Amino acid sequence: MIAFDTPLRLAAGHSEGWVPLPLDLPLVVGEALVVRRTFAASPHLRTLLKGLRQRASQLAQGLRDVQLLEPPLASVAAGLNPV
Repeated sequence: MIAFDTPLRLAAGHSEGWVPLPLDLPLVVGEALVVRRTFAASPHLRTLLKGLRQRASQLAQGLRDVQLLEPPLASVAAGLNPV
């Protein structure tokens, strides 16, 4: 069976037993957190985002294919799409 996975999931150990193929696919992938606008300014959300960024940063160390992009917290708190 052939399946697609992301470098962060591989680094996190969620693809145990998988073997990477020597392919360079022209894909851009990412992770997203979708939150109701009413919760966008929550201090709990800020704490969650901080923890998720720290974990993603740890997993991304040494992965040449991973680029971490951080949206400005002001746009997150305002409920705006940072892209």
